[in-house]
This record gives sequence, structure tokens and C-alpha cells, in this order.
Amino acid sequence: MKSNFNIITTTGFGATGSSAISHIISEFDNVKSYGSIEFWLLQDLHGISDLEYFLNEGNHRSKTFVAIRNFEKLVKKKNKFYSKYFPNFEEIASEYISQLKTVSFKKALHPFEYEQSFLLRNFVKIYFKLQSIKHHIFSPNDELILKLPSNEKHHFTQEIGHFHNLTKSFTDKLFKSIIFDKKYNHLMIDQLVPASNISRYYNYVNNLKVIVVDRDPRDIFLLNKLRWKGTPVLCDTDDLDVFINWYSSIRHNSSLGDNTEVLRINFEDLVYQYEETLEKLINFCNLDKSAHKLKGSFFSPEVSKVNTKLWENYNKYKSEISIIEKRLNKYCYKY
Repeated sequence: MKSNFNIITTTGFGATGSSAISHIISEFDNVKSYGSIEFWLLQDLHGISDLEYFLNEGNHRSKTFVAIRNFEKLVKKKNKFYSKYFPNFEEIASEYISQLKTVSFKKALHPFEYEQSFLLRNFVKIYFKLQSIKHHIFSPNDELILKLPSNEKHHFTQEIGHFHNLTKSFTDKLFKSIIFDKKYNHLMIDQLVPASNISRYYNYVNNLKVIVVDRDPRDIFLLNKLRWKGTPVLCDTDDLDVFINWYSSIRHNSSLGDNTEVLRINFEDLVYQYEETLEKLINFCNLDKSAHKLKGSFFSPEVSKVNTKLWENYNKYKSEISIIEKRLNKYCYKY
């Protein structure tokens, strides 16, 4: 991997147009790009960020094994998907998981393991009942100690920086496994991180560049009303108050902890200030301007313009737009 190699990722808040960045970066011929295919392993439920909480921050003796097991299940569930893009994914992930199992031991089933399962929960009740009956018949004068079957569990030994070092080694191996052509200086991989609390994710990946894309709430509201009509990445827009509260809530303090390796832009910047924003992207990602051989092939500001300033063409939601402009003024793009 070259010394100036970057992992570039783009993210947003849902329907904000972050894929436009994937398209633009893909136009550079020294970038290995997976386009708009989303890779959620770091931020997924039971993914690496959740794993860190239980292993590194919480490190509770009765919970670490649950987190490792849940991550292992996630890897198994997503193996078919990730193996399409990382040929050695299963092998590299297995090695990483084995390193997290610092100590392995046998211990009785924990309530975490059976409380959510109807079958296991009833098995435990029956198992306890049988032990009580046996105790009453054969040793009524002894203390009753109810026991459960044992299975293998694991604990992660917490050391400063250890989890982060293991995780960076894991992601390094994944990314290096797909960069075999020396012409590539960068890897473009979509949705590696969320749009908030990004500083946490720099502990998992080396040489990471993050571009966060946001979008005018007026257009998001109207796009859902007029075209998408219920896209799952947005909250329900039938209640304007709910939409406004949702929009502002998921952005509240989202930039807290940002560093110089995070660039936040608006989708509208790409449309109405394309050349200036392109220059900003090139400088931020350390891209080679001369490698922009496919400029305009995947992203066109003129084509994208039709999805902006929609309120100028539709009077039906004029009152709603007026309310959005007042209550979400700081998020409305200043043309």
C-alpha cells in the first residue's frame, strides 16, 4: 500500500445525496472505487463500534462474551456480501475475532442467553423445576443450589489501545487485500462511518478521509412528498412537527469531535458551486487533478439541479415550506 494511500468514505443523514461524492471520486482513474455500495461493518448494529463499547468501554465480565458472539453472528450473516468485495474476508475476520477472545472458559448459561428465547426460557424453567423435585426427594435437608448447563464463553482483556490496534490491523488487512494494482493511490468505500460521532471511527481505520453531505430540509421534505412518498431512510413527513424535530435531532451536535480529516459540505455546493467544491475535494482527499479523466461521467451538476429548490415550482406545500424556513433556518441552504 502506498504511503500516501487514503481510505475515502462518504456519509450523510439519509437521502442527503452522499452518493454524489462516491460518483465524483470514482471519476479519478487512480482511485479504486466501489461506487455507492454501502459498507456498514463499523457502524452496523453489533458491528465494531458496538463491539468496542462492550469490550473497551464497558468491559463487563458478564457482557463481553455476548458482544463477541453478536459480532461473530453479524460477520457470519454478512459474509456472503463482504466476500464479494474482500476475497479473504472470512479468513481475516476469523483471525480478528480469535484475537478478541483473550480468555476462553466454560460457564453456566447466563440470562442474556435464554431470556429472549421462548424455547430456552421454558427449558430453564423445566430444568430448575426438575432440580427442585430431585432435591426435595433425595436431599431435602441440604441447601438447594440451582444449576444450569455450561457452554464456552470469552473475555477480552482490556489494555489501553489494544482494541484499537487490533481493529486497525483488521481493517488494514481487508483494504490491502483488494489493492493489488499499483496505479491506485486511494480507495473509495461508501458509508464506512455515520454522520455523527465520527471521531470514534478514526480508532478503527488508518488514513481515513470522511466527507459528510447534508441537504436543504425543504428539498428533502418535498422530495418525499412528491416523489419518494415514504422512503425508509426518512421519518414520516405527514406530520410537519415530527419531521422538523427529527431533522434537527439527528443533526444536533453531529460535528462534535470533528478533526481536520472530516469535510462537511452540502449537496447544493456540488450543484451550484461545482468547480470550487471539486477543488476542495481534491485538496482534502490529496487527489491528483490530472487523474480526473472521467470528469462529468458519473456526476453532472446540471442533471442534479432538477432535485433542488423544488419549492419554486410547487405551491401546494407553500405554508409547510414557510414553517421549515423559520424553524430549520440554520439548515436551509443560502443561495
